[in-house]
Amino acid sequence: MCFSVALTRETIKRDSRFSHLLDEMDQTPGSRISGFSFPGLPLLTDGVNAKARLAHWGLIPSWVKDDGQAKRIRSGTLNARWETVELKPSFRDSWPFKRCLLAVEGFYEPHVEGGIKSTWFVRRKDRGLLYLGGIYEENGPEALGFPTFTFSILTLEARDLLAEVHNEKMRMPLVLKEEKTPNWLDKQGAIPDADDLSWCLDQSVLTASEFRKGASSSLWTQGELF
Repeated sequence: MCFSVALTRETIKRDSRFSHLLDEMDQTPGSRISGFSFPGLPLLTDGVNAKARLAHWGLIPSWVKDDGQAKRIRSGTLNARWETVELKPSFRDSWPFKRCLLAVEGFYEPHVEGGIKSTWFVRRKDRGLLYLGGIYEENGPEALGFPTFTFSILTLEARDLLAEVHNEKMRMPLVLKEEKTPNWLDKQGAIPDADDLSWCLDQSVLTASEFRKGASSSLWTQGELF
């Protein structure tokens, strides 16, 4: 599963699609952002050249009517299984036509070896952005007490490098090929199939390293494991 991502202020400031949101974000982007803090992050919904919009992680379905119900649901909607997204009540109004992209510098996944759990950081070898496929929802007035624009990151069965990283539950976020991102955001285009891996980024461009809290302030100085 994908519950933490990396996105720094430097990345946001240098990309015109995101930079206008810096003053609106409710927390300072940093090297590790937890979904369980339900952060507001720049989300692309209307085309790769359009301006990003601020959305909060943890999808709140359109049928939620009060803040208490929203709080109970959103911890379980940080991720959505691509294989079953159309069947779940929380996601059925969002899939397939409310597709979105979250651009990140990397993401964090759990790893188990010899009964010992650790956290690994996954990024591109060239330090470029990764585009995570997701779904979003917009609902009720803000007076209801919860964010009105929210999203979930889609996951699928882990394979290749990410199967070695997330080797216990064997899940990975949907990381899209950059050339497929316009198709993903095209609401009138073909509906993607979870079995069609041609949408997914070739993992040979990725690298993974063990994340040691406090070991370094940089995203890029961890020791490589692969």
